[in-house]
Amino acid sequence: MMIDVCKDINLLTKFNIFSKFPLDQLEHLLNCCGAYYKCYEKNEVIYFQGDEINFLCIIISGSVSIEKVDIFGNNTYMLDFYSGNFFGEQMVLDTPSISPYTYKCSTKCKILCLPFHKNIALIIVKILVSVEFCLERTYSTKLLKIMYYL
Repeated sequence: MMIDVCKDINLLTKFNIFSKFPLDQLEHLLNCCGAYYKCYEKNEVIYFQGDEINFLCIIISGSVSIEKVDIFGNNTYMLDFYSGNFFGEQMVLDTPSISPYTYKCSTKCKILCLPFHKNIALIIVKILVSVEFCLERTYSTKLLKIMYYL
């Protein structure tokens, strides 16, 4: 489902990951990177443990639980993410981009998917490291801003 930028742009700017973007730049970023929505039903899996991850997920509505399956097949609940939270940013940069967790919808969810171009992102991360940025969860916003200008 494509993004209705006019309808959703104000909502997106309320999320921390997009809060510093001017509206016109955010609209351009989302269109250029091929952002799209996916809707999931309760208990539907977004990623299974071991799946390849190739997009950053931002929860627009609903909640997502993270589970880990041990070698005996036991599921362990870890935590929940809610509207405005995002996940997948660290895994898409790993080689290979494999999810160590299962991401499952706790409720009906609407997810904004930002396809991640790994080669570009790896170059950006090397640049960020070379100028001594602190690579914590805030680096996702920095990556998005830099990708906008590429």
